[in-house]
Amino acid sequence: MIQKLCAVSRNAFDSIFISMFLGLTQIAVYNNYYYIMSTVSGFMAVLTSATLAGAGNSIATETQEKNHQDMMKMNFVYMWLSGWCACCLLCLYQHFMLIWVGSKLMLRTSSVILLCVYFYVLRMGDIRAVYNDASGLWWQNRFRALMEAIANIALNYFLGKWIGINGIISATLLSLFAFNFCYGSQIVYKHYFTKMKARDYYCFHGVCFLVTASVAAAPYLLCGLLPETIPGFLAKLVVCAVVPNALYFAAYRKTKLYRESIPWLAKRVGIQDSCVIRAIMG
Repeated sequence: MIQKLCAVSRNAFDSIFISMFLGLTQIAVYNNYYYIMSTVSGFMAVLTSATLAGAGNSIATETQEKNHQDMMKMNFVYMWLSGWCACCLLCLYQHFMLIWVGSKLMLRTSSVILLCVYFYVLRMGDIRAVYNDASGLWWQNRFRALMEAIANIALNYFLGKWIGINGIISATLLSLFAFNFCYGSQIVYKHYFTKMKARDYYCFHGVCFLVTASVAAAPYLLCGLLPETIPGFLAKLVVCAVVPNALYFAAYRKTKLYRESIPWLAKRVGIQDSCVIRAIMG
């Protein structure tokens, strides 16, 4: 219950402090952007919810080592997908808002970048949270959830008063990273993955973040060259569909985790042909 209340309170606190410092108009503008981000997050939540039962069964029947390997493979695929969604948001957010609500109801580019980082950091803890729930570590997480909510309130007040809407987004982002991702991951490794090192998990996510930041730059620059029209928006969709995934493939194709994760994923989506799997792996 505490964890669910903490999750629900994130946007509620943001809206309260935006209203307090910036007025009701800015709440409407922010909520338009948040609505799109939460829609994409809802799609991602379907994927994580679908894996919960399987993770619970695996925890009951398999070893820690096997479950950790599965978590890292799942995490690799999930962060690729999350990074691609973040790239799409970065490249398409402003253009879509221009078509939808007009230029007077748009946030600054810096706010959009922070929202995309917020989306990505929120996704960083999703697969770990699946194993947290599957192993029943709710009681161990009670203080983490409370500390995240308290930190979010305090940072929202001080950064929102000082920086404005960027400060409020940054406050939620910082509390998420410190307590949801870092502290939450430490709890799972302390109480379930006791034979593994959390350091390796953090390093994995650090590399993924740097790769995603590099990958996002190319489609963002390309999309900046296209006109802000409906045909231009469609062209940006094509760029976002192709360029980030091609760059991810180039960055990861030689890594051990990619070589292990692609066959693992292919079998779970029903691809059994070894020739097709080798073609996907490049």
